[in-house]
Amino acid sequence: RAVLEIGCGTGNDAVRFVDAGARYTGIDLTDAAVKITKARIGDKGAVFKTNAEFLDFPDDYYDLVYSFGVIHHAINPENIIREAHRVLRPSGGIYIMLYNKFCFRYLIEILILRKILWYLHHPKFDDIRKHIPHPTKDQWLSMNTDTIGCPLSRVYTKKTATTLLKDFRFVTSDTFNFGWFRVVRGIK
Repeated sequence: RAVLEIGCGTGNDAVRFVDAGARYTGIDLTDAAVKITKARIGDKGAVFKTNAEFLDFPDDYYDLVYSFGVIHHAINPENIIREAHRVLRPSGGIYIMLYNKFCFRYLIEILILRKILWYLHHPKFDDIRKHIPHPTKDQWLSMNTDTIGCPLSRVYTKKTATTLLKDFRFVTSDTFNFGWFRVVRGIK
């Protein structure tokens, strides 16, 4: 099966795909991720530096588009999903992980506990406070999901996540990792 991974990162999932016999293509926005993933999978797949909003792949080519923890950092996630739909074969599948809004990590840790640390001037926030002394709600979310200073992050409800895949059939959504990860699947 032909697999496209959007956001290959350090190649952890790429290794699993090629070891399972997939015809793997990985893409990422960073040179470092492309280099690391190429080194890990060798000639068992192809890895490119490219923007998932503008894929240079043919229509109806891939059996699976996979993205774990990437699309919620994109400027235009809808464009990525539109491109994923275009490059998928009829009856091809999409499997993505997005951050979930209604969970302990977001509602309690990010919105309450970390704000308490912020107002108490905890040293964890010293560097970011110099650049963003009064973060907006969106800035607060972005800087508290992955690492301090993450430039862009979103959280999704079940409804907003499944709406993102509105052009797909049989869309399902589940959560794991104590509710923080929302996995959304669909069929073209």
